[in-house]
Amino acid sequence: MTAFLRLGPLIDTNASREVATISLSNGQEVIIPAFPESAVDEVIANAAAHRDWDATSPIVVEQSPTELKVWSPGSLPVGVTVDNVLTIPSVPRNPTLMTALRMLGLAEQASRGFDRMWASMLSTGRTPPTVNASENFVEVSLSSGNVDRDFVIGLANLREVYGHELFDSVNGLVIARHLMHNPILTASTAAHLMQLSLDQAEDVLAFYANAGFIEQLRDAPEWILSETAREEMKPGEEGMIATVTIQEWIETQLREGKSLSSREVAEELGVDRTDITRILSHLRDLGRAKIDPSGKSRGPSVRWIGI
Repeated sequence: MTAFLRLGPLIDTNASREVATISLSNGQEVIIPAFPESAVDEVIANAAAHRDWDATSPIVVEQSPTELKVWSPGSLPVGVTVDNVLTIPSVPRNPTLMTALRMLGLAEQASRGFDRMWASMLSTGRTPPTVNASENFVEVSLSSGNVDRDFVIGLANLREVYGHELFDSVNGLVIARHLMHNPILTASTAAHLMQLSLDQAEDVLAFYANAGFIEQLRDAPEWILSETAREEMKPGEEGMIATVTIQEWIETQLREGKSLSSREVAEELGVDRTDITRILSHLRDLGRAKIDPSGKSRGPSVRWIGI
């Protein structure tokens, strides 16, 4: 515990360094630190509470101006993987230590630390933490990176219009960040980003649609920013207004004689490649598309043409 208390100030010396000052539309300024304090607290607290105390290896903290990396011995708790750290409750290996950390105000409720890390990083215009894990270790990295100033400004505007509660949650931040830079958010992409099942993701999307933040594209499992949200976020050309479903967009490109690959379309629209492959296969079944016979017939380089 003593070592933990000494570690905080050492990290904070560089973590609190100002990397950006952003002027909001209401005249206020937001100071962006290299690493958000709450994210730093949680990554250290989680390493201490969830490490394998039978292992002799120490917790290792590496800090540079652009990255904070924390390595701890032992695997993730039972049932927790890198793909569900946001949604699966975990029990710390040392509950007594976790209780002490919470009493000192150094950690959030058990198993909620990753939520705070994600929210802190996203809300300050950075990418989510990177989690690597094996049977022997867990490594969490925070990147100070380039601050997405436009997103920070857009997020502040959204909170003014819709309230803070919608965008203090990881789900709201994930949806907003994706649609800031992509025209469409599919249910499967949302499920992947929020680490939820498809049904759960659709429920979350319906909730934000009811709040007026997003709109569903007809009956397709695809969502776009509402007109009000677009006005507040002001996405660039990459966040162009989507008025057609993904399938309609693909069919238009094929009718114009273009050759498409699932990888290129996925990158263009910001959706999962599996969604694009499924749609192209469906169009083949309908007799509207086929694999280009002059190219490869298998793999990510397969190209499709219209019929």
